[in-house]
Amino acid sequence: MEGVAGVGVAVDRVEVSDRGLEVQRARTLALLAPEVREELVEALSQAIREGRYRVSGREVLPRLLREHAWGLGGHGEAFPYG
Repeated sequence: MEGVAGVGVAVDRVEVSDRGLEVQRARTLALLAPEVREELVEALSQAIREGRYRVSGREVLPRLLREHAWGLGGHGEAFPYG
């Protein structure tokens, strides 16, 4: 590129790799995630250790999809399968 009076001007250029874009997306998702409620995590961990926590896959899958996969495009989207 030429500047004033034909003098060459250096141009800086930045390219973001696919890996960089993945890291940026992961960071954004992490910042959007709700804070961890440690007392709830501990209570559930203890219930699991003691064998008191039971849930079926039929209950878990629709919720996981609704909260983590389907809703990435925005908030409040309805999951069409349950």
